[in-house]
Amino acid sequence: MKRILSIARRLNARITNKLFLDYKKIQFCLQKKQRMKILFSKKEDWENLIKTSLQFTNYEISFEDFTPDNIKNCDLVVPLTIKDLIYLNKNRSLISDNPIPIPKTESILLCDDKFQFNQMLSAMGFGKFVPKMGNTLPYPYILK
Repeated sequence: MKRILSIARRLNARITNKLFLDYKKIQFCLQKKQRMKILFSKKEDWENLIKTSLQFTNYEISFEDFTPDNIKNCDLVVPLTIKDLIYLNKNRSLISDNPIPIPKTESILLCDDKFQFNQMLSAMGFGKFVPKMGNTLPYPYILK
């Protein structure tokens, strides 16, 4: 009987400690000084997915036009369109402390033009890794 009581006391102590630690974690999360404010580009077909993915996190998200005031009032800027990436490149001083890097306009435009990107990869010696492009390719081929 003493052995059963000893086991029960140890089990009770473990459960109490676990509950206390879980409670402390929840309190810590609730008492954080400030939620991180994230500004996303306006892109309607992505908004619901992003909102759903971040709904139970400690982030305050918004989808607005990129303006100097909107950018200054947030902690992180996430461009979802090429137009907004180019705007940020023209106004780099607004994102000097942005936690994620924003690529230069030349890189953005190069990656947006698949043919030009493939040509550059081939010129740099990566041609064997680039899929062939054109209208007269033999089957099977990739159509995009």
